[in-house]
Amino acid sequence: GRVLAIRGRVIPSTVSNVQLVARYEDGTLTEGEAKIPKPGQPIRQVFLKPDPVPTQEAIEAVREADVIVLGPGSLYTSILPNLVIPELTNAIRESAALKIFVCNVMTQRGETEGYTAGDHVKAIVEHAGENILDACVVNVAEVPVDALGRYQAEDQFPVCADINRIKEMGYRAVGVDLLHVQDYVRHDSTKLTKALIKIIERHKIIRR
Repeated sequence: GRVLAIRGRVIPSTVSNVQLVARYEDGTLTEGEAKIPKPGQPIRQVFLKPDPVPTQEAIEAVREADVIVLGPGSLYTSILPNLVIPELTNAIRESAALKIFVCNVMTQRGETEGYTAGDHVKAIVEHAGENILDACVVNVAEVPVDALGRYQAEDQFPVCADINRIKEMGYRAVGVDLLHVQDYVRHDSTKLTKALIKIIERHKIIRR
């Protein structure tokens, strides 16, 4: 937290000595976060071994939270590893907090090739249960063509915003312009903050 000059606290989900393992559609396994994207096979599941023990600080932070935001980040190697820790995931599901998933704006080679926003949500629900989310924020702005060249060479493409599919799955879906395009295509922090605030305010109004 000090190194990155972050406001608030940085709390590890676990301090157990664990390894991330991916099981692919063909049944093969790869162990180690950095190695998981390399086979280029569709990922069916990720899990940690041995069974992880969550930190009490993480459990308490979840229980005290008013809002829980998942993402953006690498789906199988950043977001889901925290959601395959049973006690932590149970705490999130049982929490009265508003739970929001922020979908990536670009697919990631070796992890989410060909994935739509709905596919991201489906993977999260399959790993962590249906009540792990309340709402999703999805970028609907088009990435400029001249910014796509470097990504296409690496088999990365804009994530399709299939918002109706997410709604059919039972989750609120908000499509907004989240793009920041300079050297890289990424989330614009100001746009994302405004989008999250609107969802939170709307949630408060509905609850009243």
